[in-house]
Amino acid sequence: MIKEPTHCPAVFWSPDDKVGFIISKIGRKTYFPQFYYAIREQFGTGKKQFDDLADCVVILLQAQADHERNQATTDKEPAKPARGQQPTSDNELRITNYNILRNRER
Repeated sequence: MIKEPTHCPAVFWSPDDKVGFIISKIGRKTYFPQFYYAIREQFGTGKKQFDDLADCVVILLQAQADHERNQATTDKEPAKPARGQQPTSDNELRITNYNILRNRER
């Protein structure tokens, strides 16, 4: 089955010539984030969609920062996880820890 492209509102920003960010509104209160460096270098957050726009933005920026850090340390040594976190190949653990901390603050 081939999926047809669908028009949806989105916000795009690029703080420099290296990286761009896109957050698409895919439902009434549902958002899909991505960052990219080139057309063939597109990345997500490890989570398919967000119901909270603030969470979407924060986790998107964290995912991109983690990606940059991992790229910078690839040639030197493996990236070290943040204190209190187990090593992971994706951002699921960071997303989970962020949500736990956020829920405790409420």
